[in-house]
Amino acid sequence: MEIISPEGLRQDGRTPTCLRIIKCRLGLYDRPNGSAYIEMGNTKVLAAVYGPREVRSKNKQNLDECVIQCEMSRIAACGGERVRRARDKRTRALSHQIAGVFHAAIRKSKYPGSQIDIYVQVLQEDGGVMSACVNASTLALIHAGVELLDYVTSCTASINKQTAILDATNMEGQAGCEVTVSLLPNKGSIVSLDSSHTVHRDQFEAVMDLATAGCQQVYQELFSQQKKPTRPHPLLFYWNVKMSGKVRATYNELDGENKSFDGAGSSSDSAPPSLPSLDPGAQIEMSAAVAGVVPDDTFTVDQAVNALGFGKFQVKLSLITGLCWMADSMEMMILAILGPALHCHWHLPEWKQAFLTTAVFIGMMLSSAFWGHLSDKYGRKRSLRLAGVLLAYWGLLSAFAPTYTWIVLLRGLVGFAIGCVPQSVTLYAEFLPAHQRGKCVVLLDCFWAMGACAEVILALWVMPTLGWSGLLALSIIPLVLFVIVCQWLPESARFHATSGDSEKAMATLQKIAEENGKPMLLGRLIVDDVAQMNRGRIRDLLVPELKWTTLLLWFIWSSCAFCYYGIVLMTTELFEAQGSLCSISGTDPAFTCTADCRPLSSSDYLDLLWTTLAEFPGIFFTILVIERLGRKTTMALEFGIFVIAVVLLFICTSNRTWLTVILFVARGIISGVFQAAYVYTPEVYPTSLRAMGVGTCSGMARFGAMLTPVIAQVLIRTSVHLATATYGLVAIMAIAAALLLPIETRGRAMT
Repeated sequence: MEIISPEGLRQDGRTPTCLRIIKCRLGLYDRPNGSAYIEMGNTKVLAAVYGPREVRSKNKQNLDECVIQCEMSRIAACGGERVRRARDKRTRALSHQIAGVFHAAIRKSKYPGSQIDIYVQVLQEDGGVMSACVNASTLALIHAGVELLDYVTSCTASINKQTAILDATNMEGQAGCEVTVSLLPNKGSIVSLDSSHTVHRDQFEAVMDLATAGCQQVYQELFSQQKKPTRPHPLLFYWNVKMSGKVRATYNELDGENKSFDGAGSSSDSAPPSLPSLDPGAQIEMSAAVAGVVPDDTFTVDQAVNALGFGKFQVKLSLITGLCWMADSMEMMILAILGPALHCHWHLPEWKQAFLTTAVFIGMMLSSAFWGHLSDKYGRKRSLRLAGVLLAYWGLLSAFAPTYTWIVLLRGLVGFAIGCVPQSVTLYAEFLPAHQRGKCVVLLDCFWAMGACAEVILALWVMPTLGWSGLLALSIIPLVLFVIVCQWLPESARFHATSGDSEKAMATLQKIAEENGKPMLLGRLIVDDVAQMNRGRIRDLLVPELKWTTLLLWFIWSSCAFCYYGIVLMTTELFEAQGSLCSISGTDPAFTCTADCRPLSSSDYLDLLWTTLAEFPGIFFTILVIERLGRKTTMALEFGIFVIAVVLLFICTSNRTWLTVILFVARGIISGVFQAAYVYTPEVYPTSLRAMGVGTCSGMARFGAMLTPVIAQVLIRTSVHLATATYGLVAIMAIAAALLLPIETRGRAMT
């Protein structure tokens, strides 16, 4: 097909050195600092500028000059052919080039320590896209009041059969090589040069001269149109492009007297920018508040999660995450049953019985930071799936342990895998709206309580016939189910955002919107470029602004686990000792608890079930107060109630019901403290450190749990009073630590 006719004209009637008709418009939006619309023939582009404003990612801040960022995107059918993604490899490359152009044109030293964001969207594409984007961005920057060294104008020239043609269309550009030049017209300086193919040196000078002359023509046209008076945008578009491919647009006229659209005020240009043609059957869903395409604002992941609310997506996530917690609870509750069983089976001394429990907590303590680092670097979902497989495998092998040494080793490996379970709370909390996060995370403990109750019921049914081996084997069933359903577990949108993957983060948010039946937020997702940061380092938790919080949380978590697992283990010890409490502390055998080899009876399991059910009232109490009193006060209050319950154990009584009631209250309330800590910790740490923060706190909790068998299974045989006094003293210190926390996170957005 001939591009130039024998008369020397192109298909649209232009000569080879003639520009297409240019129309432009400034000030389409109120919310951006500057905005502009430009038409260069059938290529139509919108641009919006935000800034100068505060740098969102401190690692990118430059105290000597401003940071310039550009993000370009295209609507699905802007070139007549539907594209799968608004931002593909080509648009990312163009975004980088546009940012480079304005690095050379903006007086960056005028705005030190700040950031300027340029958002460009291509409505319709018919050649010269790079040129149109640069020209639209220039106008938007001028409208924003950003100081430039000079206008920046851009134009494209191409070669067709030894003839240089200016401002080629798509059809004309396919016939030869295109060269795009960006120029500072008053200075005569070229700031950008881009070529689609290799240009022969004999043709290069002619193409460059033509493109440079075209930039000067563009400058004259834009300068003349900018001087003409502009009027408020007369139309507000609401687009709703449905699955059928039909475009429905409602135009609400803001000013009946303003009929012109372009800045020139010509009556012939009264129509708004034409919508791009869509192929029949195009499956597009788009909503926009102003002009329907370029965002009138930006939003963060936290704002999107809050706006999309709690719905079907979060319910499904609760069930999957809850299954993980249920499996973890069963593996932990089995420790209270396994110790007395092995005490009789292998005639273990007290210290070996206690060390079996300690081995599990050693594995958890050593692995918690490891899983936190893995989750921050590779994602929460991958870590949880790997941990689930390892936990099920080592849990099953434990059932066939032939000796005490083997079961200690295998249960230690089980503890290593359990160290990843707290990351499920990190993942869960990152999908919850701020005003519901506290209650939802606490409600997650219902699955923990159900798992503990299920383990006691399973032991009541299995232990008399299959023994401890059968109990260990059957306890991995929830783990197997979790590994199976883990394929439906979503990866955290916050993790994708902090990893610099805005497309995956946006896809996850779109999925939430679809499942919850809510419209997606308008505008563009802000993604901090922290992909190059060293994330997940323990030393980052000890920077000055986080050091005090981290140290206090480590003590609170270790105290909480020390007290919680102490009550769990003490319960079976006291029931095994016939439930008698000593009236005098000391080492006299008449006043100490002794437990010979006596397997737990059905009544022991039922009483253990009652104390386990105490976690449900603890959950509901925490839900009642955590949003009213805040996280810090809730933890301090519940630690105080625990101290009162522990003091009641000093009362001398042989009444089994009284003992059950005391243990019921103590376990329920300390379970509530644990959940309040699980709410507070993910909220107080930023996304890039959240998994590491939760992981290290979980590791410190396992350190406290590792110490508690010495008190609950060894020291208690010497003195009940000394053992209970130890738990009371630790809880009192934890009250002070909770009140000294410097940050209250109630209603606080996750960063």
